[in-house]
Amino acid sequence: MDAGEDPRDAAKRECLEETGLIIQITNLLDVVYGHEHRRGAHIVIAYRGKIIDGELRPGDDVDKVAFFSRDHLPEIAFAATEELLKTTDH
Repeated sequence: MDAGEDPRDAAKRECLEETGLIIQITNLLDVVYGHEHRRGAHIVIAYRGKIIDGELRPGDDVDKVAFFSRDHLPEIAFAATEELLKTTDH
């Protein structure tokens, strides 16, 4: 998130940059403290959204993108993401 940027706008921008998908945010899921590394985020904001346009493709800082069912997720990199998955409904 850039300084002065609305968190919802940052989520939509990041989604487009990293996946090629344009989304509409439908609701806030949770806010979790997540200081994972020295220069990382201290707060993780998770939104639920729906795809409204775009084509799934990896961004320049992503190796690949794919959809996974919640029961078949790949290894999760961050503890804050694990926490979000435990506390949010399917």
